[in-house]
Amino acid sequence: MFALCQLNLAALPFRTPRLDDLEFITVFIGPVKYPVDNENGMNWCLRAYHKIHQLVPLASCQTGSPLKAFPMRSTVIEEDYPCWEGAPWPVPDEAQDCYHDLFHNTEGLKLGGWPTLCQGDINWGPQLLHPICPEYVFQIDSTVKGNWEWGYWGVGYFGRGTVAGRQDEWAVEWQCC
Repeated sequence: MFALCQLNLAALPFRTPRLDDLEFITVFIGPVKYPVDNENGMNWCLRAYHKIHQLVPLASCQTGSPLKAFPMRSTVIEEDYPCWEGAPWPVPDEAQDCYHDLFHNTEGLKLGGWPTLCQGDINWGPQLLHPICPEYVFQIDSTVKGNWEWGYWGVGYFGRGTVAGRQDEWAVEWQCC
């Protein structure tokens, strides 16, 4: 698998409560096809670490990955709103024509906030019956700079389990625009 993303959560100015017990996350992606209803470890892999001081840096090696590494700077987003499709309330008639002007959804690699939806709600597995009942935690967008694309300029969503005993399990879903 190719390394898609590393997140040093310990260095961030803010963490969503679903990440409070973690300090580092790595995400890997299969080289041939996108994950579709695959469990963690099958065509994608998310590794979450509780303590960063226990990690040992690895020497860089050639993997043949087309992905390009680049550092990112974190910023705290003060206001983030759901996309129209994911709004947890009915959109009033008078706001329908200007919803996107009034309520901005921040795109890009994002921890917490509201997911940037391309095709409506996130479908965690067939008929929303995912065994870990994941809750959205973060997203990784397609990026020209990193040479990564979820379908056609899509977004990958990562959710953490909410079922008792499965809170450390993860799920991925993606949508393309």
